[in-house]
Amino acid sequence: MWEKLKFNLSWAVIIAIMLLITVISGTVTLFVKFRTESEFSIDPTIELAPNQVYQITYWDYPLFFGLEDDYQEFLEGAIKEFNKFYPNIEVTYELLSFSEGEAKLKNALAEDRGPDLYHDIFGAKLISQELQLPVSPFLNLEDEAGAKELDDYDPLALQALSGKEEIWGLPTWLVPQVWVGNKELLAQTDLELNKVVGEGWSWQELIEVSQRLVEEDKDIIFNPHNPELFYQLLITAGKGEWLSAEGELLLTEKDLTKAFQFLEELRASDAFPREEKRMNEKLLPYFWENQAAIIAPVNLWLLNNLYQRELKEGVELTLLPPPSPSKLGKESVPVEIKSLLLFRQEEYQGDDHTKAVYKFAQFITQRKNQFLAQKLNVMPAYLPLQEEWSTEVRLKEELKVQLLDYLQRGTSQEIDSFIKFDLEKGFKEIIEQGYYNFWFEDRAISEIVTEMMVAFERIIAESEQRMSEN
Repeated sequence: MWEKLKFNLSWAVIIAIMLLITVISGTVTLFVKFRTESEFSIDPTIELAPNQVYQITYWDYPLFFGLEDDYQEFLEGAIKEFNKFYPNIEVTYELLSFSEGEAKLKNALAEDRGPDLYHDIFGAKLISQELQLPVSPFLNLEDEAGAKELDDYDPLALQALSGKEEIWGLPTWLVPQVWVGNKELLAQTDLELNKVVGEGWSWQELIEVSQRLVEEDKDIIFNPHNPELFYQLLITAGKGEWLSAEGELLLTEKDLTKAFQFLEELRASDAFPREEKRMNEKLLPYFWENQAAIIAPVNLWLLNNLYQRELKEGVELTLLPPPSPSKLGKESVPVEIKSLLLFRQEEYQGDDHTKAVYKFAQFITQRKNQFLAQKLNVMPAYLPLQEEWSTEVRLKEELKVQLLDYLQRGTSQEIDSFIKFDLEKGFKEIIEQGYYNFWFEDRAISEIVTEMMVAFERIIAESEQRMSEN
């Protein structure tokens, strides 16, 4: 009987153990499933282990053409300074190529060998739905006094990085998208320059200015290879957002046609140089030779080149907001936001590792802003540093006032989702091709626009099909 009881007890123990394994396995499966199907959660209150060494990788860009060594020296000094506060966080950095950096990042993420931190200077914002981490858990964390770090950043910059109730990057700096004018030549057109700078202007006003410039044998130069100008025209026309939250196309045939017709009207007025397909080559020479009164679009590096050469060339600059189809009041100005993006690995290294990455991102954002404000004349997204901007930036007072005003009138678009952002990246390729066709192909605007609309709808349909299959 005792042997029989022992046998029954053994089986009972085995069954209990099997049940326990099943419960544990089910709990782990449920937890993994929860972590996969819900937003990836991070505990921002976790403490760094003092005896653990955290190794993090940071990918950046040289930022200064011809001054790469200066920036590298700055980064190395900043990392040494950071290690005084966090000696157990080892930072390895890499400076990427401007032309190949984004592709390298995407390839690395696809192979799970991407960086922990990436400086997004091209406005990619959302890159990997699986591996990109939001910074909101850290920004929303309250200190003992109830204050949030969120409140230390420019609201416009945070808005540009917000979507799905999360913030997907730590904003670094803001740059208003401006056109550059030759102040003396524009004064000859009877344009109310102070009013344009202070309130904005319309497409029609620019056409009228172009007609006066033609009479004086002066030009307007747009870079036909850079579609950023077309995006600016769409934004000022109220079409900065191309898809609704439901995935419906917001861009219409009429919107695209109006923008192209505006460019066509300028072309018909002979505002552009005769060899307009080569305007990109003439942009700077003509401007410094007092031949071009307006040049656009202007990126951060070109703008700083213009600042530096202004005194040498004897041409007085003025910064102009991109015009809108019909001026209705004090017009807003599109603003570009740069940011730091955080990534994880497929085999997650833990919330403490993520916090170590965030601590460095937080430090380098603030430390770098002081440096870049002086070198690139950009406005820090970190509010405590904005007060120093006007004293740190070495620009003429008039240009400072213009930049500050444009930033105060700045506008940016929220990002709703990774899927929507991917679709809009596809839209950009279509717009880029349409813009190219306008300048370089002898084709009717109606034909170009129809082709673009068909391509937009195709991208949306393909996306919906992929989603239904998944």
